[in-house]
Amino acid sequence: MAVAVSRRYSYTPRRNIRPNARFGAPIGAPTLPRPLLLFFALAAFLVAIGLVTRDSGDLSAVTSCSAPPCSEEPLVLGASATPRPSTTAVTQPRPVRSPYPIPEITGLSAYIIEEPCGAKLFAFNENTRYPPASLTKLMTALVAAKNADLDTVITSPLDGFTLSLESDGTAMGVELGEKLSLRDLIYGMLLRSGNDAALIIAQYIGGSEEEFVRMMNAEATELGLKDTNFTNAHGLDNPRLFVSAHDIAIIAHELLSDPELAEIVRTASYIPDWDKGPLENINLFLTNYPGAIGVKTGFTPTANQTIVAAATQEDRTLLVSVLHSISDYDDARALLDWAFASTEPTC
Repeated sequence: MAVAVSRRYSYTPRRNIRPNARFGAPIGAPTLPRPLLLFFALAAFLVAIGLVTRDSGDLSAVTSCSAPPCSEEPLVLGASATPRPSTTAVTQPRPVRSPYPIPEITGLSAYIIEEPCGAKLFAFNENTRYPPASLTKLMTALVAAKNADLDTVITSPLDGFTLSLESDGTAMGVELGEKLSLRDLIYGMLLRSGNDAALIIAQYIGGSEEEFVRMMNAEATELGLKDTNFTNAHGLDNPRLFVSAHDIAIIAHELLSDPELAEIVRTASYIPDWDKGPLENINLFLTNYPGAIGVKTGFTPTANQTIVAAATQEDRTLLVSVLHSISDYDDARALLDWAFASTEPTC
């Protein structure tokens, strides 16, 4: 039985409109040729896919931020740390803290914290694992100071000059059978980046370097570090030796909380209890950046240049770590300049 339908409008022949059942167009909508409708639908689909692809690209360089000064936008690796413009249709407004842009750096990973509370100010690939080179010695010093008196006198079981020739590494210059305090050895390890001093410390405190390395990794676990593994006490390249910018910054933060170790890394020149003259700090950042208070640099062919640097300006102390850099001093300077100018005190 047919049911009469009451129409709410009149048919208008001039507009040539009718229902389009296939594409669900409402009654009264203009009719388009089917090929043209298919073309428009395909074009809209491709545009949508393009936007999704742009928004879900390489996120390996996304910064992890919890503090307002830090950008949450993806960063361009190896080129610029300036945030890329958002490709989403709608973005939330973000307060502008400073007119200064995040600087370009050559390092592949960086992290900035404020002392003494350790608040995060900036992060870039901060959990990516890279070789630390001689930044390893920061953990060696930390473990040594926690497990022995710095006045302890140690007899060297090795010759530093021979070790340097064999490993093509830096040495403090300790001779076989020479007696030096643990304090002198830590000065030689951190100021001159002495691999001989690091091995002497490890063998004395751990009984062997292997056992001391176990102590280093246990300390890393106690500090909650998830992207760190040590295989030696000095930092020469090893496939299983790695840290992250976050983790090495936390290690340096712990070191600076020890007054004696903090004094060592800010020292420009030191004379051990020997007749060979003073040890000069090879960390040139210490004497070339306003307010610098340490802490350590490193280099190996695999790690490239690495650095942890700290400085105090206007009652604020900031600490920055940069890994896998080709210009470590410039990177540390640029990031500290930016952080001092662009962030508010958080401690």
